[in-house]
Amino acid sequence: METQKQESAPGRIWMQQLVPLMHTPLWVCRADGGLTARYGGQSLGNDAPIFRNAFRRSLLIQGNRKKPVLAKTEDAVYAVLLDEVHEQTILAGPFRSIQPNWHEQFLAGVVLLWNLLTGESCSVSELDSTAPGTEQRMEKRMGDMIFDRQERQTLHNPYAKEQREQECIRLGDPEGLKRCVGETYEGEYGTLASNPLRQSKNLAVGVITLASRSAIAGGLSQELSFSMADGFIFEIEENLKDPIAVEQAAYQAQLAFAEAVHRKQSGTGFNPFVRKAKDYIFQNMHTKITVKEMAEQFHIHPDYLSALFKKTENKTITAYILEEKLNLCKNLLKYSNYSIQEISAYFAFPSQSYFTRQFKKSTGMTPLRYRQLMRKQ
Repeated sequence: METQKQESAPGRIWMQQLVPLMHTPLWVCRADGGLTARYGGQSLGNDAPIFRNAFRRSLLIQGNRKKPVLAKTEDAVYAVLLDEVHEQTILAGPFRSIQPNWHEQFLAGVVLLWNLLTGESCSVSELDSTAPGTEQRMEKRMGDMIFDRQERQTLHNPYAKEQREQECIRLGDPEGLKRCVGETYEGEYGTLASNPLRQSKNLAVGVITLASRSAIAGGLSQELSFSMADGFIFEIEENLKDPIAVEQAAYQAQLAFAEAVHRKQSGTGFNPFVRKAKDYIFQNMHTKITVKEMAEQFHIHPDYLSALFKKTENKTITAYILEEKLNLCKNLLKYSNYSIQEISAYFAFPSQSYFTRQFKKSTGMTPLRYRQLMRKQ
């Protein structure tokens, strides 16, 4: 039976509910790093660092009595929450941001858990506060760069050209974008890093982020646009090692956004309910989505929503949901180490066999074969 002191801490039900919301397991530890409770983490291999007492102790020493602390390793993030009242520490992790909005949900969960533990409030922004001296270094760097440009009499790339590029994306005009990108101009991009590859990647992240926002302004689904940006940036960060290849990839991303907006605007029409439906679908990919539940969210009849969607997208809502889920499954099969069973369960397929049938029907191969082929490339 649990003691009274344990009962005053967040209860088992709370902890179990936080695991799927935060997309990471939770571990309750003693001061020496020993485990007293565990919630989630069944999919982790036995060789995962979190199972080692020494690793847990290395996280515990980073704890702070005043607020949660984020501890970053090579491939994951852990949150460390000291609970002095109950003489324990809660570790949240290993967390890996695989899907859009997961990072925000993880941080929000950390803030909620901290409040449950201590009764104290903490904002998400406080979790990523800058290191001492950062502000002064940034001010000095900015001053040095301004002075250097004045001495060399060089200008940045023209703002008007950047605006024309974003306008082409917003209007869904790929051909106009090609002409705009090909323009010659005076000036040069600013220095964002001393390493040429890092410089190219930083510029690419900015270009893709701007393009995604312009695409949303042009009518593309917010969640689809964010997901596209996440995918392009991840590919650039993880797999491209040449500055020229990075520059080309950023340009291809811009074109992809312009073409997506063009397809959207070239359809039979735009309807705000269809856009809301797409956003709802992207936000609930890990659940079983029904037209009835969606229609209730928008206060319209399910049949009316289905007809609007079919008219605008030339496909049923069910077909669209399956198509988008399979696209996300492809990304996980290619880039993650999650098992096929875990991927199937996460996206709420009725069974692994059903997932396999639908995947093969769409791609012509099983999920396992797809993973093997993609990893050989």
